[in-house]
Amino acid sequence: MKDASDKRLLVEAWGKNFAGQLRGYGATQIVLLMNFSVRQTSDGQSCTLTGEHAGQTERGSAFILAPTAEDVVKQFAAVDIDGGEAISVPWQPENPQMTATGKCFTACLASVKNSSLAFGLDFARPVANRAGGGVPAGVVAEIWLPDEVRVFVPGVWLTEVRDGDLLYIPCSICKKKMPEGAVSCPHGQCTGVPSAEKVVLTSVTLADSTGSLRNVLCRGDELAAFTSLRSVQGLETCLREEGHVSLPFRARCDVIIGSQKATQYETVTVANFELLAATPKLLEEWDTESRPAPLYVFQGTEAGIVGVTVAFYRVEIVTPGSRCEK
Repeated sequence: MKDASDKRLLVEAWGKNFAGQLRGYGATQIVLLMNFSVRQTSDGQSCTLTGEHAGQTERGSAFILAPTAEDVVKQFAAVDIDGGEAISVPWQPENPQMTATGKCFTACLASVKNSSLAFGLDFARPVANRAGGGVPAGVVAEIWLPDEVRVFVPGVWLTEVRDGDLLYIPCSICKKKMPEGAVSCPHGQCTGVPSAEKVVLTSVTLADSTGSLRNVLCRGDELAAFTSLRSVQGLETCLREEGHVSLPFRARCDVIIGSQKATQYETVTVANFELLAATPKLLEEWDTESRPAPLYVFQGTEAGIVGVTVAFYRVEIVTPGSRCEK
C-alpha cells in the first residue's frame, strides 16, 4: 500500500476471503484498512500490517473496504503508484523449500543410504539456531549444502510413518508448528498467528527392493500419493479411526527425494532427505525415458576429502553380481 506520505507499506492480508476480494482490485484501487495489527521488527527497520479476514475464522477481525466518498477519492487520486520509500521488509526464508525440478540422479535406496557426505567446513554455511538454543544433543552442526541434491528412485513403498501426530496448525508467518490452543507464535520473535487450516508434516521410512531409507521428511501431497487419501479431511478421519500404523503399504510409487541440508555428527555427516514428489506406479513399463531404471550404484567418497559436497563414485553394473568402477 502507498499513501500521500510517499511511503510504501507491506500489508499481509490472510485468508481466502481477502484473496478473492483483492483479485478484483487494480493497482490504483483506493482502500480503507480496518483492524489490522501493526508489526515492527526489533531493530525498527521494518513495519508491516497483518490481519485475517473477519469472516474467515473466529480469530479474524480485519476488513478492507473501498471508500466511495468524493473527497477521499480526490485526496488519493494524485498519489503516484510508482517509487516511494519502502518501510517494510518482506520476510524471506534463509533457504526456500526444495522442489522436484532440477538436476536429478537415478539410484536405488540402498545407494542413497550408503552414500556418505564429505565436507570442508570452510565453505559450510551453518543453519540458524532454533528458538531457545542451538542444535540437538550429539550434533556438532547443522549445515546447508552448497548445492541441492535430488535422486529419482522407482518402485518405492511407504513402510513406516514415524510420527502419530501428523496434522498440525502452522504459524501464518514462519510456518512452524503452533502448540495446541496458542494464539500467537512462540518461535523466536515471530509475531504470526495460527493459520486457518491444518497441514501434514511427518517423518517416514521408504523402501524398495534394495533397502530402506529412514527419517525422510514427508508433506501432505506426497503422503496422499502413498496412501490414496486425497485430502487432509480424509487423512484426519483415517488417523482417528485406524491410527497412523494403517497408512503404510497402500501404494507403490516412483519418488524424487532431495536434500539441501545435512546434520554433522562427530564421526559422520548425513544428508537430511525429504520427499519432493511421489507418483503411484505398480505395473507400468520399466526403464523408459520418463521412468529410468538405476544403472549405477552410487558409493560415497573416501574419508578425508575436503571441498566436496556430494561426490559419488559411479559404479556400473556389468553383469548380475559383478560390478566394476568406472
